[in-house]
Amino acid sequence: MKLRTAPQRLNQGLLQGIQWLPQLVVLQGWWLLYTVPLVTSVAATRALIEVLDLLRKDPQQEATSGQLFRQRFHQLRKRKSDWFFSGAMGLILLDSLILGRIQQSFFQLLSATLLVVFVLCMFVLFYQTLAGGHNAETFPKLWVSFYLFGRQPKKVIAYLLWTACFTFILVLFGPVYLLVLGVSGWILGNIYIYHK
Repeated sequence: MKLRTAPQRLNQGLLQGIQWLPQLVVLQGWWLLYTVPLVTSVAATRALIEVLDLLRKDPQQEATSGQLFRQRFHQLRKRKSDWFFSGAMGLILLDSLILGRIQQSFFQLLSATLLVVFVLCMFVLFYQTLAGGHNAETFPKLWVSFYLFGRQPKKVIAYLLWTACFTFILVLFGPVYLLVLGVSGWILGNIYIYHK
């Protein structure tokens, strides 16, 4: 009996992935557009997380995914604390890229460490956004989100494994797929892990 259900689950997963693909591409495009001014990158990421979570719960939304994204972004962009967080995350990523260009092992190690810190910040941002629901006023503080995120070691390991697998797949297929599906696909996988 298990042999019959495994292919059915695989087929169902593939069909869901194919159904998600156009929405992920559209949302990735909107996310890229709204992160061009770096101070709005956190608001755009929060909007992407919330829209993907809404679409996961109710795939038959009346509004298109682009409309939902723009509505949520315009509500979230007013948070001044997110502007600071956007700047800090941008500097971490920029420093990691600059240090990665220096061909000495110490600087390569610093670059990798900053990249890990950036990914952890993304996890905390993700967790804070979903823990606050869809109300920007109820987001828990960052340190509280970090504490709550760390209290679930199985999910932390699942997030890290999903990130490693997703990165490997994108590197395998090429950087174009990172632009087309990168952040939206990664966040959707994390949302499924969060709700398990």
